[in-house]
Amino acid sequence: MGTLREFRGQIVSSRTLGNFDVIEIRYPVGQHLAQHCHDSAYISIALAGSYSEECGSVTCDCTTGLTVFHASGESHSNHVGNRGARLLNLMIHPRFLRELRHLGVDPDSRNVCASPYCMPLAMKLRREAFLVDDPVSGLAIEGLAMELCAEIFRRRTRDTNRTADWLCEVDRILRDRFREQVTLTELAGMVQVHPVHLARAFRKRFGCCVGEQIRKLRIEAACRELQHSQLPIAEIAAQTGFSDQSHLSRTLKRHTGMSPHQFRVSQATGIDPRD
Repeated sequence: MGTLREFRGQIVSSRTLGNFDVIEIRYPVGQHLAQHCHDSAYISIALAGSYSEECGSVTCDCTTGLTVFHASGESHSNHVGNRGARLLNLMIHPRFLRELRHLGVDPDSRNVCASPYCMPLAMKLRREAFLVDDPVSGLAIEGLAMELCAEIFRRRTRDTNRTADWLCEVDRILRDRFREQVTLTELAGMVQVHPVHLARAFRKRFGCCVGEQIRKLRIEAACRELQHSQLPIAEIAAQTGFSDQSHLSRTLKRHTGMSPHQFRVSQATGIDPRD
């Protein structure tokens, strides 16, 4: 299990229990923590102030109330904001991580949680850990810590399911409306997510950006028309979302190596007209 030194700040208070360590830490204004990793999994709640955290290619602005679950071995760097930062960290002991896995919970990947319930739980946890000293405080701390874990991991499951739902809806909208000029902002409004979140989640799911997906759908539709209809190429371009015939020609040439006429001939005769 890790040590308190891993956190590189001023340890205000700490308390060890059977499954958890509760630690309150202060960081001064502007402190920079270079890339580092933690042996232990832990939950971090910003009680006051703010900091930014870079983990891989992702930068997270951690303001008061934001809760982050860090998997064991995660590598990141931090920069404290202009008001400093005060955090409550809950280190999770390996035995409890094994119990989570046994329950089917994934405690091996990072999770950022903006649930409004985490901050009140963190404040109660801090009070029980450092301001109350009676025979049942340990039991109260364990209970609150488990509630916090439940909120974070339940929220992750909900968010994952919701992401799957709205990404399927985005895919359906694009297949229905790829001929139109649909903006990312308009699309995000339809599924009630931020455009930046939509862009990132869409690329992660489909391996391309929204614009590339629209272009792909337009090319597929144009190729079907070229193969199965005798419509003029200019009309096919208009019906499949291209601005004009030359736009279709340039795009198809770039993706298939053939002009629309060459593609139509190749599909009708089975012979590549470029040969």
